[in-house]
Amino acid sequence: MKKFLMISIILILGFKSTFAHSVECEKYSILKKEIKNSPPIIEFFSFLCPHCYILEKKYNLDYHIKKSFSNSIKIEKYHVNFLGGELGDSLTHIWEISKMLGVEKKIILTIFEKVQKEKTIQNFVTLKKEFLKLTHITEKEFQFLWNSFVMKSIIYNQNILQNEINLNYVPFMIVNGKYIVKNESINYKSPKIFIAEYINIIKSLLKK
Repeated sequence: MKKFLMISIILILGFKSTFAHSVECEKYSILKKEIKNSPPIIEFFSFLCPHCYILEKKYNLDYHIKKSFSNSIKIEKYHVNFLGGELGDSLTHIWEISKMLGVEKKIILTIFEKVQKEKTIQNFVTLKKEFLKLTHITEKEFQFLWNSFVMKSIIYNQNILQNEINLNYVPFMIVNGKYIVKNESINYKSPKIFIAEYINIIKSLLKK
């Protein structure tokens, strides 16, 4: 547990940003000022976003992205909290706890389905119950992580980043702290074509 908290402390000190959207290209847009000390790939999503759910369930996009890049390419995935009010905030916390525990893949699709398809997760109480069931952590461990200084710092820094880039939609991916992938420009005819094109765009942007 301490190891996960130490890693998280390093992450929250990781980057700062002051910029706005500018140049438009066919497959990506460019930020006026890049995010300093940014991970190579930053992805924003929400468990309340239907498109994000499709990318996870039908395309399994995160799996293919991670598979296509070496472990030296850091991929950071953040949950936004501008959707869903209190539930959106709770989902953001849950996602960060899952990252601390290293159980993101274990919980992500189930949380998506319970929120959007089955609609059995509607508030903090039902979310917490499902998360404890999926991860088998204790109530004490959950409360410790939820209320930790590290958690508060992570959420605070993510909120600053979201506000500075005027983020108001998801999914949203930034490559090399500067380039925004245009999902709408990618061919959706089949998962295979979409995944291949998406990864090629990322590879191209990483070389810029």
